[in-house]
Order: sequence, then structure tokens, then C-alpha cells
Amino acid sequence: MSICPFCGQDSMQRETRKIEYEYKGETTLLDQPGEYCSSCDEGLLDPKDLKANRMELQTFHARVDGLLTPKDIRNIRKELKLNQTQAGDLFGGGKNAFSRYENGEVPPPKSISLLFSLLHKHQELVPELMSQASLKEAVINR
Repeated sequence: MSICPFCGQDSMQRETRKIEYEYKGETTLLDQPGEYCSSCDEGLLDPKDLKANRMELQTFHARVDGLLTPKDIRNIRKELKLNQTQAGDLFGGGKNAFSRYENGEVPPPKSISLLFSLLHKHQELVPELMSQASLKEAVINR
């Protein structure tokens, strides 16, 4: 145990608590690791603690916003037979964008979510998109 910076008691301990999280009027419970005081109930979270439920949090936000979840983005990208670098090059955001979307580090733009939803239903459009992207790249590289 350690001293609580809020109440001064020697009652801080490492644990995971269910924390209610609200977003746009919707609520969910998240398992949040951290250092919590058993006297005053305050908690301290370090970056590693915040990272622990990042995927859950992004999934919750996506569901509330009506967008694809990080897992949905990954599954559709794989279904389209694209690696993360190819997806980033084709749809924008750079080579690490899809890694960040799929790991819940950042939400994908709404346009990416909508486009992936459309391509999930109409996979026959992928070769045309790739062809169009190649043509534009050829013009730019002249």
C-alpha cells in the first residue's frame, strides 16, 4: 500500500474496478485498472492503465456513433485481402493508420467507416478502386 495523494491515508492499492463511462447520453461499464484508495475512493491512472481498456472504449464510441468498431475494420480489411499498409495507401491516413484504427488507438474517420461498410457489401468494387488509385498515382508520379 501507499499514501493517497487525495486524503493522505496509507490506503492506495492496485486493483481493477468497474467504472461507469458515459458518452453522448449512453453508458457502459469498463474494467479500469489503477491505484485506488480504499479510504476516499479516489483513483490514479497511469498511461498503461488508460491503455488497458482503449479497445473497449473505442468499440463503445463506435457503437454509439453508428460506425464500425476496431474489430469490424480489421475483419473487413482482411476480407478485402488488403494489408494495413495497402489500406492506408488506398484510403488515406498513411501506412500506420489502419493499425491505429484496429488497435483502438484512434477512431477511423466517418468516411472510412462508411466506405468499409459499403465495400463489405459490394466487394466487386475493390478492383475498380485499386485501379483508380493506381491511375491517379501514375499521373502524380509523372
